[in-house]
Amino acid sequence: MPWRFNWNLSVSKDITIYKTHKISLRADIFNVLNLVNYKWGGYKSVINTNLYNVNGFDPATTSWKYSVNANAGTLTKNTNPYSLQFGLRYSF
Repeated sequence: MPWRFNWNLSVSKDITIYKTHKISLRADIFNVLNLVNYKWGGYKSVINTNLYNVNGFDPATTSWKYSVNANAGTLTKNTNPYSLQFGLRYSF
């Protein structure tokens, strides 16, 4: 969906120790926008789409009792918090 914003960042560095022996360092940041600013890096969705709440049935008048849901169509922010992952690899 084009209105969802979720960016990931990965950085790696190879360090040569001896001939073909290397150490690789890696850092991954998932949902970078949420790390920079908690208001970024997510999307808004409509919650509670029920316009009416049924409260019961009145057999005397053969009609339903209901109330209008004042929160119908409310937007809420959905997002995953940021997370960090670090890695270390030795290759030879």
